[in-house]
Amino acid sequence: MDPIGTYFAAERGESALFLAVGLLALGVAAWGTWVSRRRWLAGAAWPLAAVALIQITVGASIWLRSPHDMVRVQQTVQHEPRRLRSDEIPRMRQVMANFELYRQLEIGLGVAGLMVAALAARRPFWRGVGLGLALQAGLMLLLDLFAEARGSTYLDWLMAQDPEASLPRR
Repeated sequence: MDPIGTYFAAERGESALFLAVGLLALGVAAWGTWVSRRRWLAGAAWPLAAVALIQITVGASIWLRSPHDMVRVQQTVQHEPRRLRSDEIPRMRQVMANFELYRQLEIGLGVAGLMVAALAARRPFWRGVGLGLALQAGLMLLLDLFAEARGSTYLDWLMAQDPEASLPRR
């Protein structure tokens, strides 16, 4: 498979993983809210569900968009390769900059969740809120690290297609 196809196929695969994780978290949140009698699980349900909605939204939008993006970039490479410099390379630079922001946010939320869980050790509901937040932040961080590595490889390939675009990434 060509580098473009490889990148977008992997992006689509990870979007399916985002969807699966989000749906699983939503199911656990529903179970924790309406079935389980454990207070910590009822607390964990809130951040699990909130982040699950983000995961489902992001996963679905990427799943639907990736095939079109792949065709768009393949056609650009074949018919207007100079447009990589004006379109795809700046888009990917922005994607990579966003990953830096996401990483900081996810680490911050993970630490905040662990702090809430530790400070609320005797309050099961709030301990659950903290644990749910830390778990979801950790999962998002892990998935985004894989996506960032894949994006970096793809951006390097794009830049190699246009030596004039080999300006600093940031």
